[in-house]
Amino acid sequence: FQTWAWEQYYQLGDAPNTPWEDLMLAVGVFLGVLETTVQTEMVSLSSYSTSGSNDMPLQSNYQNIIDEMGTLGPNGWTAIGLGMQAGVPTLYDTNHARPLAAKTVIVMTDGMHNTDIDPVEVAEDYVGQYDLTIHTVTFSAGADQNRMQAVAEIGGGLHYHADTGVELIEVFREIANNLPTIITQ
Repeated sequence: FQTWAWEQYYQLGDAPNTPWEDLMLAVGVFLGVLETTVQTEMVSLSSYSTSGSNDMPLQSNYQNIIDEMGTLGPNGWTAIGLGMQAGVPTLYDTNHARPLAAKTVIVMTDGMHNTDIDPVEVAEDYVGQYDLTIHTVTFSAGADQNRMQAVAEIGGGLHYHADTGVELIEVFREIANNLPTIITQ
C-alpha cells in the first residue's frame, strides 16, 4: 500500500527502498566483493527480531545466503543480543568452520535494542571466550549508534553508520574489502 500511495496517489515517482531492501542490496554487494577474492570466505546468516536465529550455517555458496535473506523480513522487537548469540557460535561449528580462519562478525541494525540480553553484554561475553572481531553497522537516524559503537569497541572492530541505502552499500563494500586474510603453509 505504501508503494502504491507514494507512486500512484501522491505521484512522487518511484518509491524509495525499504531499509530491508537496502540491506539486501548491501549484502549482495558484500558477497559480490567476496567472490572476487583469491581466498574462499565462509559466510553464515543469523537474524533477530523478538528472538534470534541462525538461518544459514557457514558456507561458501553465497547464493544460498541471498536466497535465505529473501525469506526473511523485518518484524517483531529488536533483540540484537539474541541475534549475536545465534550467530557467533556458527563461526566455531566444527562441521563447517575452518579452525585457522579469522573470525569476523558484522552486526547490522536500523533500530534500538529493546528486548532481552543487551548486545554489549553479549560482546563482552564472546570476546572473553573467542578470538573474533565484531564490526557494527547502524542504518538510519533511528539506530542506536552509541550502543553499537560500544559493541564494536569491545569486539576490536569498527563501527559504521549509514544514513542512506547508497551509504550502506559502501559500508558493506568497505568491510568486505578489509576482511583479514591469514595465509598458512
